[in-house]
Amino acid sequence: MKKIVCSCVLLGAALLASGGEIFLMKNGKAKCSIVLRKDATPPEKLAARELATYLARISGGEKPVVDEAPQEGKTPVFLELTDDPKVDSDGFKISSAGRELHIAGREGVGVLYGVYDILQRYGGIRWLVPGSDGEYFKIKPAIAVPEGVKIKNPDFKNRNFSLVCMNWFSKIPDTIEWSARNFMRFRQAASKITDKRIGPIRVERGIRSTLGGHCFTPLFLGTGKNKTTPEKLDARELAVYLAKISGGEKPVVDEAPQEGKTPVFLELTDDPKVDSDGFKISSAGKELHIAGREGVGVLYGVYDILQRYGGIRWLVPGSDGEYF
Repeated sequence: MKKIVCSCVLLGAALLASGGEIFLMKNGKAKCSIVLRKDATPPEKLAARELATYLARISGGEKPVVDEAPQEGKTPVFLELTDDPKVDSDGFKISSAGRELHIAGREGVGVLYGVYDILQRYGGIRWLVPGSDGEYFKIKPAIAVPEGVKIKNPDFKNRNFSLVCMNWFSKIPDTIEWSARNFMRFRQAASKITDKRIGPIRVERGIRSTLGGHCFTPLFLGTGKNKTTPEKLDARELAVYLAKISGGEKPVVDEAPQEGKTPVFLELTDDPKVDSDGFKISSAGKELHIAGREGVGVLYGVYDILQRYGGIRWLVPGSDGEYF
């Protein structure tokens, strides 16, 4: 999401290969080390564990070392975040320069998908059904990644299936693992994700909670072709309702602060305390920041400010349900 400033008185893929290749495993020996940043998110930490585990399993050899620094004599595989505008929220970028390999995502879950792409594309593994019985691969002592740059974004923004009728005593953790390994990021009712078995698994795989069940998501954001993305909606809503509630003019929405006006920054954050649908409101000096892990979190932050400090309430759908 571009950083949008409101000033007020308050998956296509591209691959460019250079012909060489970088060995991750050779003759069952680890030729690489996995480098994880110090403040890595839970999906990034899972990505490191999965990459090390399955490189060893597929090659029939040893696990690469996972550390915050490269290991001497090993090709470093960096798991990291990127602000490349070509990479979407669930997308990833795999690039090599010299003897380094970088797996990057706009969010931690994108890094995880990049790892699964490498394991499937160059390791040959497939997860056909949930559980260990659905895991298929042939021993491949040498695993190498071609040099170059690859960017992959999801072809579909929503990639999920419903667990609404799935027996709660069934193997839901296996299903969640299988889904992530096949690049699905489905939603689950908030009432179910508090289960001790599901909580950590959910966080590591970026599963979004569904607050409000069947009706509230389309009620807030619309459906189908008319659905408005949070990235575009949050700035517009803040400007419109500040003017409407105050009975005055709309603040200017732009990509840069306006001279003489207090800047309100609408932005994304990688603060580990902020969940996927959460938001963070902070002020420093003469600035206000409304941040979310995802665009919809920024939108919820805007609505929190409008309700808490503007006093507006939306009681029922439509303009007749708007009270302030």
